[in-house]
Amino acid sequence: MRNLVADGGRGHYPTLDDLRHLRAERDRFVGFAFAAGELLLEVAPDRRITFAAGAVKSITGAEPPLVVGRASGSLFAAGELRLLDHALRHAKGKGPLEPVVLTIERGPGDAVRVVLTGRQLPGKDESLYLVVNRVGAQTAPALLDARHDAETGLLDRQSFGHAAKLLIG
Repeated sequence: MRNLVADGGRGHYPTLDDLRHLRAERDRFVGFAFAAGELLLEVAPDRRITFAAGAVKSITGAEPPLVVGRASGSLFAAGELRLLDHALRHAKGKGPLEPVVLTIERGPGDAVRVVLTGRQLPGKDESLYLVVNRVGAQTAPALLDARHDAETGLLDRQSFGHAAKLLIG
């Protein structure tokens, strides 16, 4: 493929085949992205959502234009914001974000459990690229299985240890 930038007036402009190739590459990566997640979010360093695509309304309860520009934490249950903050801080420059199960609050009494994962792209700005999937039958049992004590409803020792490790580091 030729250089896709005009070369100082020497006539090296993209051909129609070059543009078709770029579109095919773009479509391929969009396909991979949606194969991995139902909802894709780009989150800027200030934690504002700068891009939302996919099942935005069915997962968040809001149309995409109402999600873009919001603080990312505003989507999630207040009691889980520390876990979200910890996960996002530890994703910066450290490879993929370990999957975290969180609750998105769509409105009063309307919430959906999701698995959040993502990463910061090397060589890009400090934005995070997040993938959100609803917790469902196909979700890995390890992500769903934070075990609780039957009598108290509290996390069991192993699940508590895992949650504490995520929160404390």
